[in-house]
Amino acid sequence: MPLRGKTGQQFGLTFDPELASFRVAFEDWAKLLKDWKGAWKDVVTLFRRHEKRHFETEGASTGSRFAALNDRPTFETSYAGWKARHYPGLPILQRERVLFRALVEGGQGSINKQTNTSLTVGVNPGAAVKDPATGKNYNLGKAAYAHARGIGNQFGGKLPVRPPIRFDGNVQNRNSFGYAVGQILQAHIVRARRKAFKKDIEDAIGGPAGAHTSPAKTINSVLAREWK
Repeated sequence: MPLRGKTGQQFGLTFDPELASFRVAFEDWAKLLKDWKGAWKDVVTLFRRHEKRHFETEGASTGSRFAALNDRPTFETSYAGWKARHYPGLPILQRERVLFRALVEGGQGSINKQTNTSLTVGVNPGAAVKDPATGKNYNLGKAAYAHARGIGNQFGGKLPVRPPIRFDGNVQNRNSFGYAVGQILQAHIVRARRKAFKKDIEDAIGGPAGAHTSPAKTINSVLAREWK
């Protein structure tokens, strides 16, 4: 029974609206797992929990806090004052919570596209959603992109960059979201390897192999932690 594979297999993951992506390299054992949808389920859970903290802390859990609302005049008060009066207590980027629900709950305008070997999750770039306040449709993907990149507005100013999605994709950083994704995928590889060589293991020990709980423990531990 081989002890290990050799490094070489790679996977790409994409998260919209920033089109933030990173590649993760694994041992050739990854080839044992033909259908990654079980792993994608865990990655999506990780992503949604990460996004929830990101929104609730106004970006502080993933980096610099979102820029404060500006004081441009809106009728008789500033926009910051208007929002505080009409939407008291709601953090930045959560006025109607449409973007929040798309990224955190998989609500309207979200995308969760999975194949056996790929995953795209986040906001659907072409999603038309209804504004709860006005009842009018608008493109959520364009709105998310505007916040992510910072673009000019109708008042002649420029929106601050407040990325709806932000994470550290460095898989070598043990505190990063990228490392967490890598740990989840590696746990699924270990599970597949164990299954593939179950007979060899049982022949070696002369009896039935017990349940292999290490991958599940790793996944649960990753999902319980906070990541940058």
